Amino acid sequence: MKIKFDADLKELAELFPVPLYAVGGYVRDSLLGYSPCDVDITSELPPEEVKKILSSSPYEVKDGSKKLLTLIIKRNGVSYEYTAFRFDSYAGGHRPAVVTHCTDIAVDASRRDFTVNAIYYDIKRDEIVDPLNGLNDLKNKTLRSTRSPQEVFSEDGLRLMRLARFAASLGFTPLCSVISAAKENRFLIDDISKERIRDELDKILIADTFYGVKDAQYYGLELLNDIGVLERILPDLCRGIGMNQRSDFHKYDVFEHILHTVKEADKEVRLAALMHDVAKPYMMINTGFYRGHDKEGGVMTRRILTELRYPAAVVEETARLVENHMFNLRNDVRESTMRKFLLHNSDIAEKLVKLKYADYKGSGLADYDTLQSADAITAELKKMREEGVPFTVSELLVNGNDLKQIPSIPENKRGEALNALLEERVLPSSPLTTKEKQLDFIKNYARRQKWITE
Repeated sequence: MKIKFDADLKELAELFPVPLYAVGGYVRDSLLGYSPCDVDITSELPPEEVKKILSSSPYEVKDGSKKLLTLIIKRNGVSYEYTAFRFDSYAGGHRPAVVTHCTDIAVDASRRDFTVNAIYYDIKRDEIVDPLNGLNDLKNKTLRSTRSPQEVFSEDGLRLMRLARFAASLGFTPLCSVISAAKENRFLIDDISKERIRDELDKILIADTFYGVKDAQYYGLELLNDIGVLERILPDLCRGIGMNQRSDFHKYDVFEHILHTVKEADKEVRLAALMHDVAKPYMMINTGFYRGHDKEGGVMTRRILTELRYPAAVVEETARLVENHMFNLRNDVRESTMRKFLLHNSDIAEKLVKLKYADYKGSGLADYDTLQSADAITAELKKMREEGVPFTVSELLVNGNDLKQIPSIPENKRGEALNALLEERVLPSSPLTTKEKQLDFIKNYARRQKWITE
């Protein structure tokens, strides 16, 4: 099979006195018939020699990592990462401790993780070079390590998560020896930075979106659990294993319900789906009930995601989704209560509906395609928007400047007064639809608070 490359890359290969290869995901995905992304290139030439060859060419060359023998080669706005053939030695962690240049493609292939990621393509000759028989594994949808799986995993704990990601997203089956070695080396995930773990977890949560493998995110999490890694990175989650729930509401135990909720969730809310019942084990162990797991779950989510170095905005939104996922569970809240809830949560309402649907379907006992408690949120939010109901103080007809004209209202109370007005304005059939009525409400509110005595 021929792999297509852009003209600049083919021209670049012509400048090399030795074969220039594409390698890794670009080759693997092309051979599988998928649309590849960034292309990694390699040859036996060390970086300094490559820079000399390209010094008078139209290609811009910048140093990448001198230790890892990498360069960034650019032309016409497109970048290629070049890595010289090398041999890696590890001493714990994710990055190799010692990197040695080599000229043997088989040695370079052997330093990689799985054979399907160690297939090379000679760009100039249009030929596949397969030192470790990765093509056969690609054909059989098998994940096999480039060397002894014990050796591969013992070098780099992040490969444990990459195993789950590739197996899930590609729909490939790891060899039994690979699974066994991963289990034996599960503790090495402890040496990996939280940021690296977070990045791989995010990719596993959307694993089905890479190549269209149905429910890939579910199987990725299952594999992480099977090899003992999930327990080390998300121990609170795994405490739900074997913890039963009411059979009239749930088919699965707490842990399996969480994973099935992730399976059913839109990709936008999968992190929240993963966290939504994280506090159930804690509540059961400490109180004997699951009641309150939503609010405690918000607290735990903030702690867990902060430890995993998620951005503050992601942490806060996810925690809010978790602590509100039980809202209107019985579809019995008053319209006024619903509106006040949406006043403070309109920014997450659509995602909350998606999470509630995933939670419902993830129970394994969903009898209907619609969920009234979730649909009621959607319907009320639509109604409020159609009515032109304000969701922020800035959307009110009065503002801080108007309140300045009422001298008896203290400056430090203006915000409180406007927020009180907003709470009243959102209520059903609110009469506060004109500026005059809103100002009257403010004045009356101030009198009730005894800010105005006359």
